[in-house]
Amino acid sequence: MPGGAGINSSRYVCDTCEKIYRQFEAKREGYNCPECGGNLIRKMGIYTKIGKAKRKMPVVDTELCIGCRKCMQVCPADAISMKEKVAFINKAMCRKCGLCIEHCPVQALS
Repeated sequence: MPGGAGINSSRYVCDTCEKIYRQFEAKREGYNCPECGGNLIRKMGIYTKIGKAKRKMPVVDTELCIGCRKCMQVCPADAISMKEKVAFINKAMCRKCGLCIEHCPVQALS
């Protein structure tokens, strides 16, 4: 493929306008979208594009959360911390990208 983007190349999606970039484009732009200036988030595994109107603030079910920290590891905004061994989401920092929901092994986030 042109530009060295093969089947396994990394892709990034803008958290604001949802435009998709290849890894070398993201690095060249400093991980900010050249269109709108939004942050570029690496597409990981089962990440799918979520329409802006469908995005919602994740909610933690404190009864289900096992404190594994997987949500913290995938959060591009560092909006998740642990309080008393349960995930806590900083609403001001959350980008509503949905990665934490998709990576929770016990579906404690919805």
